[in-house]
Amino acid sequence: MSEKPKRVKTWMVVVGCLVVLAIIGSSIGKHEKTASEGQKGSAQAVGDTSQEGKTDQTKYDKKTIKFVQNSVIDDIINSVDGGDAILEKSKALQMLNISAAVDARRLAADYAANEVAADQKYKTKDGLLVSGVVDSISKDFTGSPYVVLRGNEMLQNVHAGFSRDSMNVLASLQRGKKATFVCRAGGYVALQVALKNCATPDAYGNDQKVRKPIDKAVSDVLSGKKTSDKDMAGMIATGVWMSNLLPNDSTCFMNVSGDECKKQFTGIAKASKKKPEAIDSEIAAIEKDFLSNN
Repeated sequence: MSEKPKRVKTWMVVVGCLVVLAIIGSSIGKHEKTASEGQKGSAQAVGDTSQEGKTDQTKYDKKTIKFVQNSVIDDIINSVDGGDAILEKSKALQMLNISAAVDARRLAADYAANEVAADQKYKTKDGLLVSGVVDSISKDFTGSPYVVLRGNEMLQNVHAGFSRDSMNVLASLQRGKKATFVCRAGGYVALQVALKNCATPDAYGNDQKVRKPIDKAVSDVLSGKKTSDKDMAGMIATGVWMSNLLPNDSTCFMNVSGDECKKQFTGIAKASKKKPEAIDSEIAAIEKDFLSNN
């Protein structure tokens, strides 16, 4: 893919479709207990930074850095959850340390065909992204909530277990609607695939253990270190460009998912007279400043 179409896509996602606000559409404030264990590998996935070359270390204040960190996390989560995003889904999964993405029907079919092989494939230390149609939402005998996703047959479903902290999020689910969770595979019990430590992509991505290496990578770049990761540089550049549009007292710096923030960006999008090519050029210039020469 050539560079220019990619940057035009960036404009279309971030500005051309600002009314949708795909990149900042995720809820930052919702935190659940997640499936994150063994997150050490994600530090490499978010892109290496080096001391080669320096950006202006006094250019970005803490408020801007936090805004960009949230914008980057939003884009990654949105990509994982199937929405419009700058980052490709495969890279987003890697950055969140998710080993694989699978449909609930395929997961159930694989376990029905060969439980041993399915365990070897899906039982890893990393998260597993599972999508499917909600069949039921209930609680077990301990009071912990769970969601049943439809499998390949009536009695071969996928049982996704959650912590009690997830009650409010699960209360919004509807039977018959599609849902996506990040879980750990727990095996095959009574013809049902058992998933444990599940969380929504938003809650999983915003868990501090998961997002810490990503936040650090963003902070490093904005503090003067160059990066060889072009995807990361592009997301950071887009976040910086977005932050430059906001007045200093904007509530978006505190909550990028709030209704007031969405109204501000919608108004800015309508008021902007710049062509996509001009915005494309501005973001490209910021991105270039973040990239190392190698």
